[in-house]
Amino acid sequence: MKILVTGAGGFLGSHFVDRLVAENHEVLALDPAGKKKFITNQARVYKLSCKSPSLNKIFEKEKPDMVCHFGTDDTVLTSFDHPLKNAEHIQNTLNLLELCKHHKVKRIIYPSSAATYGNPQYLPCDEQHPCHPVSPLGVTQRAIENYLYFYWVNFNLDHIILRIANAYGPRQSGERDGGIISILIRQMLRSEQVIINGDGFQERDFIYSSDVMDGIMAAVNYSARTGKRVPPAHFIFNLGTSRSYSINHLFGKLKEHIIYNRKPVKGPQLPCEVFEMSLDPAHAITKLNWSPKVNLDDGINRTLRWFKKELKIK
Repeated sequence: MKILVTGAGGFLGSHFVDRLVAENHEVLALDPAGKKKFITNQARVYKLSCKSPSLNKIFEKEKPDMVCHFGTDDTVLTSFDHPLKNAEHIQNTLNLLELCKHHKVKRIIYPSSAATYGNPQYLPCDEQHPCHPVSPLGVTQRAIENYLYFYWVNFNLDHIILRIANAYGPRQSGERDGGIISILIRQMLRSEQVIINGDGFQERDFIYSSDVMDGIMAAVNYSARTGKRVPPAHFIFNLGTSRSYSINHLFGKLKEHIIYNRKPVKGPQLPCEVFEMSLDPAHAITKLNWSPKVNLDDGINRTLRWFKKELKIK
């Protein structure tokens, strides 16, 4: 199968390109910055964004069967800092959806996130949980989810939405735009001052990158839909573990593996921050035949080994 991947040079996008190549798919890697550091040379790389007029020529030439749309590297925090820039992801996605409609793409897969839920009314959140996002990232992702359903009902463009918990693993940025596990690892390995915002008891559901890839591949291989009377929630699958851990717990866990003698400094509560979140993966387990396999200890060890190699630390 020929699959076009947007955001292919990013953390999850590059891992997905690797997985597709390993499973003998033909991969078109789209990345506007041309981030070839993590993109295998077995994929065809196009230095284009989703809003580029030249993208139509790529669709005409390559005729992809399926699209996986990562598209943005924004986090909750960076979306708060730049909400207008984050909202551009909606327009870019609409451009992509129009191309998918025109060129008869079979399915588009959209990795969304837990940010669409907002403050949870119950935990773990299942796909029926009300969506009242409290961050620009969540608002943007929820809008795109609604547009995907619109294109299904009106144009028969099949789609799968994957609401991903806090993903972490190799290749994730350890800077401010990365995930908290990668940020802590980078700071601790370099003996930098760790800042824990708020009281540190805010909890997140952490999922390792290879488990995310398993979920996306399951979406690629999911059987085609046969009827139009499919409610929106049937297109949505949580990729999470249903468990949550506090930031203080993570710091203590990392100290078991990293020699770090400094005490963390308390910082201000971050904007848009949900205090506790975990995702119920039952729908994905039942329908996608997917389940998370990598526990937190193993995932931290794998991520730590990658960062030591990346930062040249023995």
